Amino acid sequence: MGRTALYDAVYDGLTQLELGRRDKKALILISDGGDNASHRRRQEVYDKLDRSLATVYAIGLYDPNDPDRSPGLLKRLSAVSGGQAFFPQNPAEMTNICRGIAKDIRTRYTVGYVPPASNGGPLRHIRVTVTSPSHGGLVVRTRTQYRYEESPNPGSK
Repeated sequence: MGRTALYDAVYDGLTQLELGRRDKKALILISDGGDNASHRRRQEVYDKLDRSLATVYAIGLYDPNDPDRSPGLLKRLSAVSGGQAFFPQNPAEMTNICRGIAKDIRTRYTVGYVPPASNGGPLRHIRVTVTSPSHGGLVVRTRTQYRYEESPNPGSK
C-alpha cells in the first residue's frame, strides 16, 4: 500500500496559490481523499482553506472497497471553498468533469463584502441566495465560511 501525504499537498498547494497575482484561484485535487503520511493535520488544512481565496475542485477516484478513501474530506474541502466534488464511476466521465470545471472557473463572479468588526468571532459563515423571476434554475456556489482577522490598529501598540 502506498503512502499519501494529502494534507501536506493541499496545504502546500494553497500556499503556492497565494503567490499568484490574480484574485481568482483554483486548486484541482484528484485523490481518494485518504492520507497516511502527512506532517500536517486535517484541521491545519481546514484553517488554511478558511483564510484562502482559492476554490477547490475535487475529483474522487478510488476503489469503493479501499479502506483509506475519504470522500467526505473531498466534499468538505470543495463545499467550504465554493467549489465542487465529483466522483466519476468510470474514466470516460473525466473529460466532461474537467470541461465543467474549466467552464466554472471561466464564468465565476466575485462579490465583495466587508463585515462589521464586532460581528461574531473570526470564523464567519456565509449563505448567498439568488432569485430571478425571469430566470429559473439558477445555481449559486459560494464559500460556506471564511476566517476574518481584523487588521491591527496602526495607532495602537
